[in-house]
Amino acid sequence: MTLRSIEAVRETVGGEIFSDAQLAAVFPDRRVREGRLQRMVQRGELLRMKRGFFAFSDTYRRAPISTFYAANILSGPSYVSLESALSWYGLIPETVYAMTSVSYSRSSSIETPLGLFTYRRIPESAFHLGVHITTGSGPDFLMGTQEKALLDKFYLDCKEGDLFDIATKSLRIEEEAIREIDLDMMLELGKAYENKRFLKRLSSFRQKALA
Repeated sequence: MTLRSIEAVRETVGGEIFSDAQLAAVFPDRRVREGRLQRMVQRGELLRMKRGFFAFSDTYRRAPISTFYAANILSGPSYVSLESALSWYGLIPETVYAMTSVSYSRSSSIETPLGLFTYRRIPESAFHLGVHITTGSGPDFLMGTQEKALLDKFYLDCKEGDLFDIATKSLRIEEEAIREIDLDMMLELGKAYENKRFLKRLSSFRQKALA
């Protein structure tokens, strides 16, 4: 018996989010593949995440979709950082509604059925440092360390002002939590952003945190 299109896709794809290129063995002809995928979206069997990327709907999903993993593959190379990472580490008290990531390509945002994914640009020289593979409730994903996530936040969104005051008053990070961060590593990672003024402000942040 010939499998229905959605059953063939479910049998082929192991994860819950995938690219159309992963289905080339099932539907070798690109136009046929695009037509089949479009009809599966129209029937509510698949969710279109963005051009070329899809996720299974609730009916055909085997596990919850990890938005952290989704953030990595929807636009890459990238890693989860900024508010999403700071919230993950418990450094900031706010609930984060958009999934925030960092890339070294242009800044962008993707509106999907699973929510908004945003990507902010940092220098490529700083991109690969302070990033590790993180294990969550789904597939492993790339995330900045807590030092790197805070550095990215400082670099992108805190252009003026005292960084220690910003951290404790605006971001509402507890002073005790700041002192538990590896401040020496943070200062070392800060050199990769290649901005002397930023590095000077980071040095002042470290001194105040240790005072």
